[in-house]
Amino acid sequence: MTTIETTGSGLIAALEQTWADIRRRAPQLPEVVVVTGTGLSAGAFHIDAKWGHFGADHWVEGRPTEEGQKAALDLSAARRKPELFVSGECLAEGPRQTLQTMLHEAVHALAHIRGVKDTSRGSKYHNKRDFIPLAGELGLAWPDGQRSHPVIGFSEVKLTEETLADYADSLAYLGAAIRLYRDTFRRVGLLGGQGQGQERDQDGQDGDGQQPTPKASERFKVACGCQPPRSFWIRAKQYTPGPICCGVCGQDFQPEDASPDQHDR
Repeated sequence: MTTIETTGSGLIAALEQTWADIRRRAPQLPEVVVVTGTGLSAGAFHIDAKWGHFGADHWVEGRPTEEGQKAALDLSAARRKPELFVSGECLAEGPRQTLQTMLHEAVHALAHIRGVKDTSRGSKYHNKRDFIPLAGELGLAWPDGQRSHPVIGFSEVKLTEETLADYADSLAYLGAAIRLYRDTFRRVGLLGGQGQGQERDQDGQDGDGQQPTPKASERFKVACGCQPPRSFWIRAKQYTPGPICCGVCGQDFQPEDASPDQHDR
């Protein structure tokens, strides 16, 4: 096996090779610009933690002008390339989580190419109708008997045994290449590994940041089918045991796309 240097460029090369391995199995997927860094971002009142994201048109191909940021915005689709971000914290979980994250982002890339809406509710909720079948095409499966998450839906698809065998060489290469990683999630108490959620970037592309599952104490807003909807804030540990039905419209209360931290202050 080729010796891989303990450098950022060595990590990127390994991630690029893994994406090439994925594209060989799914040629419809686009070439991407692979980047890494921290998956932790803090806004004014909340923290987002994500394994990765896919952005459909983040990069412009070509030489920049001396005008820099003052140059006219180039919206030509032919010159734009998508971005695949894999967080340094994801690398800390090892090659399987890294491959699972990249395949997850590939699902969103495939949905973008085909014009399929695989998420809703502000792009957080991964639906069963479109996301699950696309995930199946790429070697990910929803665990039997597992309930969907109230906020991120059917996001937590997993590598199948067949996929693990099929990508054995890629996993070995990633395992040798991951000699640098970030432990930010661990240091701030956001241990990942099992949970992963999705989020889109602010420009509407599939950020799909696979993030550690929200803690049971975190609150989110739910609403029913009334017009106007009746709504209230609830904690995940109170919502997940079972449906909460509205006595007026008869429909279950469903999560809205809103952050409690942003709206409570």
